[in-house]
Amino acid sequence: MSKLVPRTAALALVCLLSTTADARDLFILDAGTARDSGHDVEDLVSDFLLRRGAFSGFALQPTSTATLDYLGVANAVRISSSGFGTQVVLQIPSTGFSRTFVGTSPADVQNQIEHFFEHGGSGEVAKFLEKTSARTPLAPT
Repeated sequence: MSKLVPRTAALALVCLLSTTADARDLFILDAGTARDSGHDVEDLVSDFLLRRGAFSGFALQPTSTATLDYLGVANAVRISSSGFGTQVVLQIPSTGFSRTFVGTSPADVQNQIEHFFEHGGSGEVAKFLEKTSARTPLAPT
């Protein structure tokens, strides 16, 4: 009986922790009065850049700023948009990365950012993940 209680308690703790961890989205994008979260950062950033979904209220604002919380690390990424989305500055404070993307439309800028991370920006992503893993107990090991 004495071995059963610790095993039951351990099992209950594991179930509780896994439920809590599963309940939190990996990414939270916060733009002041608008906030969205999920497990697909590309969708969240695209919605912000193209002013869709939770960020549709920014459609008539010439400037907006959003910060990305990743695995509990607040302000892991900062996105500043101006010119109604035709100029975007993407910053990763933990790595010192900053890059400005300029296009003819918000969709053009969104495509440039996507292309950057698919073709050449992987080193920045690796640095970001390394820095983030060191700052949060929620990061994958």
